[in-house]
This record gives sequence, C-alpha cells and structure tokens, in this order.
Amino acid sequence: MGTMPIRGRRTDSLRVYVTVAVAMLVCMAFGRQASAQIAPVRVRLPGYNQSLSLDSAATTPEAIPAGQEATRAATIAVLEALSIPVTTNDPVGLVGNAGFTRLRRLGNARLSTYVDCGVGLSGPQADTWRVTMAVMVWIEQTGAAESRLRLAFVAGAQDLDPGARRSAGCGSTGALELLLLERIRQQIAGK
Repeated sequence: MGTMPIRGRRTDSLRVYVTVAVAMLVCMAFGRQASAQIAPVRVRLPGYNQSLSLDSAATTPEAIPAGQEATRAATIAVLEALSIPVTTNDPVGLVGNAGFTRLRRLGNARLSTYVDCGVGLSGPQADTWRVTMAVMVWIEQTGAAESRLRLAFVAGAQDLDPGARRSAGCGSTGALELLLLERIRQQIAGK
C-alpha cells in the first residue's frame, strides 16, 4: 500500500508530461503548417543574375481596420483598378502577380513614378524599356475586424532594341507601395 501513492504520483506526473509534450507537438505542427501554407515567393526578372525573394522585399506590416476577407477583396479591387492582373489569389492571404510586363505606364502614371531603372539618352529607362514587375500582398488576420498586410514590389527592365540585349534591375521609388496601401484603406472605408 505504501507504493500505491508513489505509483499514483508517477502516473500523474507522466500524464502531465505526456500532455505537455503532446501540446508542444501540436503547437509545433500548427506553426509549421501556418508557415508552410504560404511558401516564399521567388521571381526571376530581367537585370538580375538570380531569383529574388519577394518575402524579403516586403514592407513592414501595416494595420488594416478590416478582416482578412474584406482586406483581400479591397486589395484585388485596387490591383485591378491599376491594371495589375491578379494571378495569385490564395484564401490564406496571398494576393498579387509574380510577373507581368508593362511599357511606359502603370495605371495613369509613367513607370518612372514607381521604379528607377536608370537613365539613358531618352530619359528614365523605366519609361522607354519593357519593365517586368512582381507585386505581392500578404494579408494576415489579427482580430475579428482587423488584419495587417505587407506589400512587395520588385521590377527589372529590358531594352526594347533587339540588338542591344541590355537589361537593368530596377529599384522601387516607394510610390506604388504607398499608393496601394492608401487605396486599399480607402476601398475598405468605402470612399
């Protein structure tokens, strides 16, 4: 009888240990599943020797006063209004396009408003070369009526002269990211 309480304590300790271990495994599995749901987005653009990771080019998270679904719908509407075709529309929260091409303009603005691809004899190369861009938005639910989003925008340009074969990596001016964020917020507010 003297060993029964000890065995009972060991059983209780074992149950606690197993419960904690199972809980840790479940948390690890959900953590892996959540991070695995949206794989890193890599793109190849003119002017770069290797593929680029859009995840590392993304802006810091911005708070949005709407749930993930409303934010996703607003993001799609804004991208389409700027003539950016939405080819990625993941319900988990990834929206955008990993590679589309424009000449001279994006929406109503010259491409040089959004990207700096260098300057040639004719002016900003973004306005005279073929520019391939990737725009991606990550949307994460943070509350019942709150989410946050991160934006990534990268571009590369190719000279239109077929004999030149010149290309250039382009840097963002930051204007497109600001415009997208402002318009998404306006779309959610119903303005």
